[in-house]
Formats: sequence, structure tokens, C-alpha cells
Amino acid sequence: MRLNYLFLALVMAIPFGLEAQSPKAQRLVLLEEFTSSTCGPCAAANPTIISRLQQNPDKFTAIFYHVGWPSPGNDPMYLHNPQESNARVSYYSVNSVPHSVLDGNFYSGHPNGWTMTTINNRLAVPSPCEIDLQHYLNSAQDTIFLNMLIKFTDPMSGSQLVAHNVVIEKHIHFNTAPGTNGEKDFYNVMKKMLPGSGGTSLPSSMEAGDYVIVQTSWKLANVYDKNELAAIGFIQNNATKEVFQTANSSTNPITPLYANDAQILELRNVAPENCSGVVSPVITIRNNGSNSVTQLKVKYRVDDNPEQEYTWAGNLSLLKKVKIPLPDYSFTSQYPAQLKIYISAINGVQDEYRKNDTIKFTLAQPKVATPTVNLWIKTDNKPQDITWEIVDADGTVAASGGPYTQSTTMIKETINLQEGRCYKFAIHDASGDGLCCANGLGFFTFFYGNNQVIAEGTNFGSEVLAQFNTQSGVGVDETQALQFRVYPNPCNQQVMVSFNSAEAGKALFRLTNVSGQNVLKSVIIVENAGINHFEFDLKDLTSGWYLAEIVLPDGQTLRSPIIRK
Repeated sequence: MRLNYLFLALVMAIPFGLEAQSPKAQRLVLLEEFTSSTCGPCAAANPTIISRLQQNPDKFTAIFYHVGWPSPGNDPMYLHNPQESNARVSYYSVNSVPHSVLDGNFYSGHPNGWTMTTINNRLAVPSPCEIDLQHYLNSAQDTIFLNMLIKFTDPMSGSQLVAHNVVIEKHIHFNTAPGTNGEKDFYNVMKKMLPGSGGTSLPSSMEAGDYVIVQTSWKLANVYDKNELAAIGFIQNNATKEVFQTANSSTNPITPLYANDAQILELRNVAPENCSGVVSPVITIRNNGSNSVTQLKVKYRVDDNPEQEYTWAGNLSLLKKVKIPLPDYSFTSQYPAQLKIYISAINGVQDEYRKNDTIKFTLAQPKVATPTVNLWIKTDNKPQDITWEIVDADGTVAASGGPYTQSTTMIKETINLQEGRCYKFAIHDASGDGLCCANGLGFFTFFYGNNQVIAEGTNFGSEVLAQFNTQSGVGVDETQALQFRVYPNPCNQQVMVSFNSAEAGKALFRLTNVSGQNVLKSVIIVENAGINHFEFDLKDLTSGWYLAEIVLPDGQTLRSPIIRK
């Protein structure tokens, strides 16, 4: 399982010698303007906005989101990225254009409702953080890279804090108006939100002096002039929609805060369950400091087992990353057990920023499955990226599959394993986004019996790992084994749901799409304990992958994927 520790990659530390009071950060106000080349009033409002923007670049900046209305809705800048434009429209409940949003919740309404006095009033409120944002194109000029450094000058907390990085095209000129309102010049047009419209989640609590580095990139598409590309970064609280700070990008490299400063970004190659008594961690290290990292000492252990040390040597410059496979570590522990990995020294000295040096991961009791297991894979549009294998404790490959050639195809494998053995299952995606998103929608489920899931996933990144033991007789009894089953799957309109409930009462059935939205919810009456069957009509749902969940009368939640053909 790819264990992308974004939160751990972003955790902060209080530097030694930090003064109790930090200087307040000057705010840059963010205008998010919703517009369209088919909107007559937008053509009247935009010149005033652009004039203010050009005359006051040190006070506010702007992102223009083009929408697909009013009719005919054929704005080319909207059609280049409708999904993320629509996401921001929904986020702010925008239902007409032109529409201005200042710092998320400071002002929302028609552009006529705000002036530079409004901007100045917001500007007078200090920000709790500073942003340093760099953009650059690669040598092939086909990908833009963003490096965002966020330094907190005041304590800050919030469970839904996110960092947004938005690639813009600063000026687009058409010789002939592309829409019906006559506009030929467009400014700060949103091209791509990175890594997506949801942004990058930030830790829920920061202290003054803490920092976060966010790195994103985008392979260019539908860009009119590469020389006009730039980026705008901002920090927002999704709970209140308040924007705390904003920055325009430059081509200048970000300035690191420390000389010797490395960070553990990611842990991979460790399954959440363990039956082998061995872990083989692979960690990703990034250099956040101004000095190149030439030597790194890493220590790791499970619970109170003896600590093991590994020394890496190389040459890692600022913001460069390296994957370090750590030697196998054998241990004995009761479950749950905790794996702890930390940087003990960098370039022969102690890391100057300590809290992002450590990563912890909990190892759970492995599942017990029948020797006969099943793997279902619904491929996405890049089936050649998917491979999988099952390996025993001795490293012998018991079964494997992929890469595949048929896209959007259901693959069903039945694998017979030996009894009384510990096995590791791994599924890999070369694109790094699982069976999801840009490459279409798919899923996998690895199970035994009647949908007794060992591992499953859709948007799982590069890999999913699972360890399990085999034992005959597990899950054979239908009344004991059947937890939650949907059939036929894939389905057309009607789907049958079967589940095993320990007691009678009310249950809640719901369907969730890949965006996490509930598209169907129904309260059902479970008249008797045991196996129950219900039928649902999915005729109003579009084709695609959904997650079915049922909350039983005893509070237990069961899940299963459903594919609507």
C-alpha cells in the first residue's frame, strides 16, 4: 500500500531559540472573479477590476475562473478545464456572473459591491503566515513546477486548512472575440489547480516559526502562451472559507529557513497488517536546507525491539528527493505494534528542524483467509500500468498478473494458496494514481469467501500492500461469511443487496460517487437478524464506479464497490 504521508511530510517544528513574539505578516488580498466571454455584464465590469489590479499589485491579486454560462456557454477558457472551474463555483455557491469573492468570506457578490476601500480594510488585518512561491518550466518546456514555502508567524489551527496552488495565464489576447460579449483580452485566467480543486491538506495545528513546503507540477495543456504562465498560492480554511494569505509566484528559488534540514516525506513498502515479523521500509527524503545533504543517518525500530541504524551517502541539493530502501528489520511484538523511523543526524550534525524528521506507522494483526482467494480488477484507461503479485514469507511468488491490455474491463482471478502460510499481496500502478481520476475510473477488491475483503481501492496512488495468513474453513459457512454483497456487479438499473445483520432494526443504505458525494440514501427496515435481501433502482445514476455502504442496526458499517454500466 502506498503510504503517502502527506500530513507527516508537512508537519512542522519549533526551531530552537525562537522568540515568543514573531512579526506580523503583511497580507495580500485574494480576489476570485467568476466571469465568462458570453456574459455581457462581465465585459463591463472586468476593465475596472483589471485597472485596480494593475495599479495595486502590492495590495491584491486575482484569479479569474471562466464558467460555462450564460448560454451558449462555449467560453474556450472554461472548456479547457470545466471540472475545476465548476468545483470553485460549487464551493462558493456562485449562481450568476460577474461575481467577486474577496479572501473567501470577506466579500461575495457583484463586482460593483467592492472598491479599493474594501481591499484596504481587509489589508489592515495581519496574516498569520507568509508564502514564498516559485514557478519554473522544465527544459522541455512542457511542464510547470511550483515550490511553495509557508512560514507561520502566528499560531494557527483548523481541521480543514488547505494550501491551493493555481496556475494562471496572465494575459490571453484573441484577435477575434471568442465569445458573444466582445472581450478580446483576458487576465489571470485559471488554467489548473494543483494537485486538484481540493488543494493540499495542511496540519491542523501550527506554532509561530513552523513551516510547510508544498511541491506540485502540471504537464501543460491548452496554454496559449507559455511566457504568460505564473501561479498564485493561497491558504484557506474550508470550514469557514476564509483565505489567510496569498502570494504571486516568481521565478526566484524559494529561500530555505535552515542550512541542515531534511524531511521524511513518505513511507512505502510496509503493509498495514504484518504476519511475517519483518518489515522492509522504503522512505523518501527531501532536502529542505541550503546545504547539500551528503550523509544521512536513519534509525528505526518496532516497539521496544532493538534499534537499527542505516547511513545513506550521496549528494542531495535543495528540494531534491531520494528514495532510501532500508535493510530488513525483524521483530517480535504484540499487535498493534508501532514502527518508528527518524533522522538521527544530517551531514554529521543534528537536523535544525526536528519535527518533520520522524514517521510512525501502526502494524495491525493480519487477517486470516481461506487458501482460495479472489482478485477482481476493473481496469481504467491505462491497463498497462497495473501489475500485482502474491508472495509467500520465503519470497516465492505464488501468483501474479498484469500488465493488462484491455481498458475498462473486469478481470476476475481465483488463486489457490497453501494452507497455514503468511502471504503478502501487492498491487502496483505505474502512473501513481491507482485506478482512478485522469485515467478513468476502475477499482480492485481482493477477497475470500463471499466478499470478505482483504484489501481494496480505487485512488490508491502507486501501490497497496496487505499481509494475511491462510487457514482452511475460514469463511465457508454462508451465514457466517456473508457480510455484504451486491449483485449483479456490474449492474444496469436494478441491484440486489444482501447482508448479514446481528439484530433487527433500522439500517441506512447509501451510495457515494468517486468525488465523495452521497448520490443515494435510503433507510431500510431489517425485520430479522441474519441474512437480509433488498433491491434498489439505480436508473437515475450515471455510469461509473460507486461505493455502497450499509450502517447496520448495531452500528457496524459494511462496504462494497458497485459499478453502474
